[in-house]
Formats: sequence, structure tokens, C-alpha cells
Amino acid sequence: MIHKINFITIILAGCFISTFSESKKNIGDIISYHVDGNSVFFNCAGNEVIKLDIVSRDVVRLRMAPNGKFATSLSVKFGFVKEALAAARFTTEKREGELLINTGMIDVQVFFKPFGLKIYNNAKKLIFSQSASKAMSYVEYNYLNID
Repeated sequence: MIHKINFITIILAGCFISTFSESKKNIGDIISYHVDGNSVFFNCAGNEVIKLDIVSRDVVRLRMAPNGKFATSLSVKFGFVKEALAAARFTTEKREGELLINTGMIDVQVFFKPFGLKIYNNAKKLIFSQSASKAMSYVEYNYLNID
């Protein structure tokens, strides 16, 4: 009887693993970018699109769409966050292998290969940095349908 229960448990665990899996993917290198209003869009080698919104002179919002299409977040759908951003002035300067975005209060340094970010305040003090030893990544979930 115990052997039968263990066998059934193994079968069920195998079914779960075969119908659901996840994998960690690094964000690809930036191959192009463009500015649209208060946002800077980065197209990556793995078909990811990264959107950097300049919310205000001292606030940025970073979003990533693995398939290149941004879904409306639940916080926006339910009215907790306003999606339409007020105009915020900023400048961009393309340098070798990076893009510098300046709002007058913060500098956002975006690295192209591999994709990475550093943010400095107006005194040039580093206030955010991605780990230099690890590329930015995300988890991709795969679901298999069993009929």
C-alpha cells in the first residue's frame, strides 16, 4: 500500500513539473532606443522592451515587457496610479556604449551591453546601482497544456 502511494505521488509530481516550468532569462543588450514624450524606450536583443518613464525631476519608473507589449497594470486599472504623466523636462546624451539622461536633479546612466542602470543625484552621488556582477534578468513561466 505504501509503495502504491509513493508511486502515485511521484506520478503527480511529474505531471506538475511537466505542465509548469520557469526559467531565468537575462535582459538582452540594447540594440536601439527612442524618446517618446516623458519616456525612453529601449529595444533589446532578446525582444524585450524597457520603458523608462521620467515621472518628475527626481522620480523615474522602470518597466520591462518580455514580449515587447506593455500590459496595463492593476494599480492603473483600479485607479491607484495615474498612467498619464505630467510633462517633465529632461535631456539625453548618447555616449560610447551608454545613454545619459539628465533631469536637472538626477542623472540616469543606461549601459547598452549588457543592459544596466546607475542613478546619481545632482551632487553626483550614486543613489542606485545594479549589481555589476549580475545582468538584469527576469523569470519566464512556461505552461504546457495537456489534453
